[in-house]
Amino acid sequence: MGGGGALDAMNKSLKQNRAMMNSGSGFEKRKNSFYSSSGNKQKWVFKKATPAQLRRINDKMVELRQADIRRKAIVLVLSGIVSIALIWAALTFFGF
Repeated sequence: MGGGGALDAMNKSLKQNRAMMNSGSGFEKRKNSFYSSSGNKQKWVFKKATPAQLRRINDKMVELRQADIRRKAIVLVLSGIVSIALIWAALTFFGF
């Protein structure tokens, strides 16, 4: 009966996945590499955005989203027109 190798590979893969899940957060392990190697751990200090900056970022995101929607709509309309033209050409060519 075949398939023993595939079952063994599946079991090994599941075991490795479980081991990775139980090993803790990868972020916690990697975050120490962001600190200086001299031993003193410095905290990162992030600047706070002003309401005007947040509004500008939001406006830019809205503008990008609308441009993406427009692009997708144009592609959809053009692909629909091409599909209809191909179907019409096939029906007229084969005489249905």
